[in-house]
Amino acid sequence: MAKITPAQYEPAFDLAAEIRTGRRKRLDAIEQLISLGFKESSASFYLSALHAMPLGEAYQRTISNSATRYYLERFLALMEGREFANVLRSVDLHIRYYNQQGSGKQRALARLLVEFQERAREHYGWTSFRISSPIESDVVKDSQQPVFHEGGCKTIELSVHERDPAARKACIQHFGATCQVCGFDFEKTYGTLGQGFIHVHHRVDLALVSNRREVNPIEDLIPVCPNCHAMLHSEMPAMAVEDLKIIIKSQKATN
Repeated sequence: MAKITPAQYEPAFDLAAEIRTGRRKRLDAIEQLISLGFKESSASFYLSALHAMPLGEAYQRTISNSATRYYLERFLALMEGREFANVLRSVDLHIRYYNQQGSGKQRALARLLVEFQERAREHYGWTSFRISSPIESDVVKDSQQPVFHEGGCKTIELSVHERDPAARKACIQHFGATCQVCGFDFEKTYGTLGQGFIHVHHRVDLALVSNRREVNPIEDLIPVCPNCHAMLHSEMPAMAVEDLKIIIKSQKATN
């Protein structure tokens, strides 16, 4: 099968969305993808995967890892936490299905899944995520070096502090999708891939709040990049945004 290029698999995402919302028939979408260079079978495989992902269902035919990365990026930017959890579950089920066929372990896809589990944990503020990935242990062997093992299955119970997606949206609408600590703009660096991508930081840790409380999206929330978000939470309770700005300013002056 000829390699599927971004010019082909990127439009498939929007075509699949139109199918889900009833704005386009599946056969019409397949014809559109064929006009972009897909074979009919490949077009069907990609649309089936994009149908299964939001539902948390297994898709049986493989799609390229680069396409999967692109789709995960798009879903992560567009979805709320519970919706994106279904996408992660769908990819996990696909890996399991593929492994059961005895056709290989899909280690690259499994590593991609782990990467997006971590990104989702940061993006949505999950304290943990209950998913057990069928990733075989990768062992690094060297007679001169110790042996390390990673990638074994582990089940973690999900314990999530509820977040109001409307509050997140209002925060971004007010401040913009730019880090309010360091000024990083994902769209300027990554183009359309980074459009609208940003973390939203709670100035008061939700982990320190025992009960539900009102949130002011402008006073209590602030958009930050993942790096600054991690630095803010390097302390417990989280560092003040203003203090991190001072650190960055000091480092720039020193360098």
